[in-house]
Amino acid sequence: MSTTGSSRVVILSGGQEVVSLSVAEALYGAGIEYSVLSLTPRSILRGAPGCNRVIDLSAHIQDPVALRSRMCSELADLAHRAGTRLVSFATEDGGLRCLNEFSEVLLPLTEFPRARSLRMGGLDKAELFSALAKSSAARHIPPTMILTDIAEVPEALRKLGPDAILKPALKPWDMDLGRMGAKIVTRLGKQETDSDFLLRVRRAWPLSTRWVAQSRLSRFADGERGVYLVGNGQCYEGMSVVERWKYPKEGGSGCLVEVLPPQSDLLESAAEVLRSLDYVGLAEIGFLVDQNGHPKLLEVNARPWLQIGLAESSGFRVVLESLGAIEQDRRPQAFREARTVWIQFERALAAVVFADAGPRLKAIRELFNALRQGAVIAVYSSPFPGVRLRWLARMARTAALRIFRK
Repeated sequence: MSTTGSSRVVILSGGQEVVSLSVAEALYGAGIEYSVLSLTPRSILRGAPGCNRVIDLSAHIQDPVALRSRMCSELADLAHRAGTRLVSFATEDGGLRCLNEFSEVLLPLTEFPRARSLRMGGLDKAELFSALAKSSAARHIPPTMILTDIAEVPEALRKLGPDAILKPALKPWDMDLGRMGAKIVTRLGKQETDSDFLLRVRRAWPLSTRWVAQSRLSRFADGERGVYLVGNGQCYEGMSVVERWKYPKEGGSGCLVEVLPPQSDLLESAAEVLRSLDYVGLAEIGFLVDQNGHPKLLEVNARPWLQIGLAESSGFRVVLESLGAIEQDRRPQAFREARTVWIQFERALAAVVFADAGPRLKAIRELFNALRQGAVIAVYSSPFPGVRLRWLARMARTAALRIFRK
């Protein structure tokens, strides 16, 4: 691995690095070198093809002040080596928060996919939905209230319905939502009383200074649908997908995802959302349906997302198109339909075991058929040498820690 090379692209890597690996593969396949700022110790990208430098920032993740200083220093050095302003891809919410939270000092050094009209680039859900409610895209969002005091919760339930969903506007710095038990707080079935529900809300409330309360939405008949888009602030191109399996089923991540035939209504809705935010680069836009069956915006994922390998393997080169949109204000090329399935194997296996994918025998057959038909398997389909062994070692270490804690 070179430590003296230069590149104009930076991967701000974190989490389990599934997303980072897909971004790295897309860059290497196009002959573009990249550097890695890692928020995860022992990055699986060290020594990866095309990677000329890995800088470990994991020691600073609990100290925003130190992290800001170190990121600014390292990005300034990388920009100096490259002789140009950088483009950075944060691959999980912790890294994305860094880029947006520190944008005042980082934007002279690097640009990144973001809603340029928003202070937090689309990451802050309260800021996002407040802006959309005042825009031409207001018809695409569900009824929403922004809460700043827990005393406002009963009124929100009265206006939005007792089955309303509460989400922290911003995750805490450590990204730990363990006190919530999930990414959302909602009533545990019809049997839960208001007092019990409010007790759980009170327990989770310190995680965020603002909360987003919304009417509960439902999945499409085939799952949660999404749109992958790339644009330059005015023109957008994209593709539609469906998350057939999620784990956990409520508030979890997609683990069996399939490309859909063109869904012009969702593509147009998603493009209108991004256009109203002056959004540049790549984004994942999720949709669910309201009680009348109308698609409503779930979220804007303002960074490379977990299933980005599905887009790349389907022929929609979102990473390169994003680079063109950010660096050259270039209009992205249209995506030509391709049918592909993407699987995150460990999560899919858990979805089968815990019946989150439906009846187990039926789910096993569906998973087997997808694998037999050549589904893209996160990490295991990677052409990078050594990645699978490092991944398996990481999974074994994670499993051992969980067993030890129990």
